[in-house]
Amino acid sequence: MMDISFDMVRRLMNEEHDFSSEHKVETFYVVGDEEFLPIKENSLDLVISCLGLHWTNDLLGAMIQCRLALKPDDLFIAAILGGETLKELRIACTIAQLEREGGISPRLSPLAQVNIFQQFTILFTKTITKPQSKLFYPH
Repeated sequence: MMDISFDMVRRLMNEEHDFSSEHKVETFYVVGDEEFLPIKENSLDLVISCLGLHWTNDLLGAMIQCRLALKPDDLFIAAILGGETLKELRIACTIAQLEREGGISPRLSPLAQVNIFQQFTILFTKTITKPQSKLFYPH
């Protein structure tokens, strides 16, 4: 488990202790930044990132570091907002701000583009990517 916040890592250690001891899962806790992984190459069996990579400035570089930290043929799973995600929300925020303030400013961080995943896939051919999924919720 890795987080940039020491307090969050400590909280994870306390909450995950029961699960790890019950299921015999070897877990390491690291305070670190996704852009500069403090993990040596070929040392991990699994890397999972659920929206953590979304905040990196160099997404491709961070993904490459994650892949290099894995042992050969092991698994890297990442969920990242990208492309046209939240398009309707971005449009609604833009229109509302234009009407109220006469101008706009960014309300959402930049989203990853599909070509980043294509570059990553070319570098590591065993990677599986699904760049876009649409979910619909009834109102």
